[in-house]
Amino acid sequence: MRVTRIQTENRINPIGIDEKTPEFSWVIDGENVFQRDYRVTVATTEELLNSDNPDMWDSGSVKSDETFGIFYGGKPLKSCTRYYWKVCVNGIQSDTNWFETAFLNPEKEFNAFWIGQPLGFAGSVDDVRVDINVNKAVSRARFYVAVLGTGRIYLNGKLISDTYFDGAVSVYDKSVYYRTYELDLKHGKNALCLRIGYGFYGAKKMYGKVCIEYADGTEEQIPTLSGRLWNVKRDAVVLNGVYDGETYDARAEEDWMNPDYTPSFGHWVAMFNADPPRGKFKANPVPAMKIVNTFAPASVTKKVGGGILVHTGVNITGFLTITAKGKRGARYTVTHAEKLKEDGSPDNANFRAAENKDVYIFKGEGAETFTPEFTYHAFEYAFIDSDDSVEILDVKVNHIRSDLKESGEFKCSDDKFNLLHKMAVQTESNNLNGTFTDCPQRDERLGWLNDLTSRLYQSVCNFPLKEYLENFTGMITECQYDEGMIPDTVPFVLGSPTADFISAYTVTGALQHDWYGNKRVLRRNYVGFAKWIEFMRKDADAHDGVAQFSLYGDWCPARIYAVSDKMDTFSAHVKKEFMSAAYFLWYLKQMRAFAAALGKQDDESEYDRQFVYYKDKFDKKYYNEKTGLYGSGSQGECSVMMTVLCDDKKLCARLASVAADDIVKKGFHMTCGNQTYRHLIYNLCEYGYADVVEKMLINPEYPGYGFMLSKGATSVWERWEDAVGSDMHSFNHPMFTAYDGFFYHYILGIRPPECGSAFKRVVVQPYFSERLVYAEGGIDTLRGKIDVAWKKDGNAVAVKITTPPNTELLFKAQGKEIICGGSLARDEIKLTNGTFNITVKGI
Repeated sequence: MRVTRIQTENRINPIGIDEKTPEFSWVIDGENVFQRDYRVTVATTEELLNSDNPDMWDSGSVKSDETFGIFYGGKPLKSCTRYYWKVCVNGIQSDTNWFETAFLNPEKEFNAFWIGQPLGFAGSVDDVRVDINVNKAVSRARFYVAVLGTGRIYLNGKLISDTYFDGAVSVYDKSVYYRTYELDLKHGKNALCLRIGYGFYGAKKMYGKVCIEYADGTEEQIPTLSGRLWNVKRDAVVLNGVYDGETYDARAEEDWMNPDYTPSFGHWVAMFNADPPRGKFKANPVPAMKIVNTFAPASVTKKVGGGILVHTGVNITGFLTITAKGKRGARYTVTHAEKLKEDGSPDNANFRAAENKDVYIFKGEGAETFTPEFTYHAFEYAFIDSDDSVEILDVKVNHIRSDLKESGEFKCSDDKFNLLHKMAVQTESNNLNGTFTDCPQRDERLGWLNDLTSRLYQSVCNFPLKEYLENFTGMITECQYDEGMIPDTVPFVLGSPTADFISAYTVTGALQHDWYGNKRVLRRNYVGFAKWIEFMRKDADAHDGVAQFSLYGDWCPARIYAVSDKMDTFSAHVKKEFMSAAYFLWYLKQMRAFAAALGKQDDESEYDRQFVYYKDKFDKKYYNEKTGLYGSGSQGECSVMMTVLCDDKKLCARLASVAADDIVKKGFHMTCGNQTYRHLIYNLCEYGYADVVEKMLINPEYPGYGFMLSKGATSVWERWEDAVGSDMHSFNHPMFTAYDGFFYHYILGIRPPECGSAFKRVVVQPYFSERLVYAEGGIDTLRGKIDVAWKKDGNAVAVKITTPPNTELLFKAQGKEIICGGSLARDEIKLTNGTFNITVKGI
């Protein structure tokens, strides 16, 4: 057995955390091994740690099988200090790891001034420089900085981080995020330089402090403040914006980051004090955005009449890198689009007010390469229009998103399934941009809470979202009003200050607990969850016990299933009020689970009582005793109620049968919008209709996912129609991506709802589709990777499953004979952990 993936706050050797009781976690490797006990030790030096004299914390031997959710419990940590730690599991010692704190009391310790240049340089990026002279040996140097909107940071001309939009996204009235950077200062002159753009915040300002510790024990601090210490000028980026793009004038370039460069009074101005945002400082808990992939476009074509059309081959979030030649003052313009018009020109009408254009102006010195740094676009096509003297030499495509590695894998013998999976992953990847955006291309890019209620069930399969999702839940709580309601969008509020009751607040907590065993997010947001549910309850009480407030309901069905052409985003099959009342019941069950997890027994009983009471009211209004169905018995109504009434297996089986029959009658199409489709797909599979789901998914006729594939889609659409003819038509929209869970949970058979304690028990029950010869993939969990592969061989299936140490496996194949090693079973077999080769007979 080995102890691996040793993390503090979900990161390996993190610099700049501000949790006063940080979380420790690890993974153990080996087959058929279980953790019996652990001992965590923390010290201020490696020497103390390795000599087994931890001066900060010794947990002692703890009899526990938990490998995460272990919180520091020693002496109070100090700010801006490195600590070393290790864990001993079953007597086996891990390697030494460390973490470094930022400011644990920022209101007292992070002392500086907000600075900016409010009187000039409108539109441009601001260049900021401070000179640092070092005359003795440096033991450690750090730069703690909040850059709003976005900053690129350099030391002596070299980037100190290859990240983008480090101003991040937060509820600026409540929290302002800062990051910590390590400075490798040299003896003599040093130039610390920043380029500050508008970013998501929409203003250019910064707050920071350089802290230098010298080898002789002395310290020096250089805070941001107004005056000639921190100087600013206009950058070569003369226009920048997240929505509109970037204009770069290479004629304005100069070697201003060189330590020997001297800012001139005629060119540079002193920094001003800037108005501070109202939020409190917090160390940024989520990864910054990075270029995660650079690749050659699928085609680069010269157009008749001039210009070059770039086809990336996939709908991407990012920008191009272009190398070109041109006379001084010549320029090219890059226009982005997701679709082309009939004449082959870019059709970017669905971008609305967002221009999404990049412009480059040549300095005229041979081959020049330009990559935007203060904007991003979502596009599959880019049109390069240039002056006659310009020669395009090379084009590369850059995909940018939050720096999260994919945690899920899936492939099978059916190319359509593989393409659908890639579409979902691509769409999710394109919309992890410091927060969960609804789309990455138009003048919106917001965290719509109604979209997330479905989307997140796929998101957690494909990306490791523990800290990302925990941060987002906290932002919802920060946006909550005193009365208990939450807004439509977070962290930027657009639309109604009172979100539709279908919004994903408690869903974020439920997934955090189920997937990551994260009780901290429940503790920190429990009051907010309860206030939101109480707000919904008051609405129900005002309407005879049945919640009524609704804005969107089962949003965006296909137009043929909408109320009318004029109300084409509202479902004709599920009333909006029905959705609100049903979701209120669902959320009461989630609150009951939260209370149970936190040991709040009185609350647990109260939420249980409320569920019974309000379900009775709901039944009186919506249950039809003659038909045995809810509402009109539509697909959406049946599927949502299967989730709400999951304990009533007999009734759910009846609802599943009705919904499946309706899908077949409609030619394998679903009538659902962005809420009920997730319930439909997952619940039909639970009740034996996975064959209906897969036929529905690949159906090439409108409307459906197969129709998207038939039209060449590489990302999932907002609408089921393929024409741009609406200002609400994104072709890169993750609210309809939750179908991807079908591949993980049913084709592979990894069943999160049945896997207790964040995959402590691994339940695998594959659906051996008649369409498929094989399927393989897996999910990387906090405990390690779960891999499943199966392949048919006559009337038998060979299944290979690998589960992480410290878990137990339950493999199910109802009604089938199961052979594993020398063991023979029927229906199911219980195993420990490791790699197992299983044969299922009678397929």
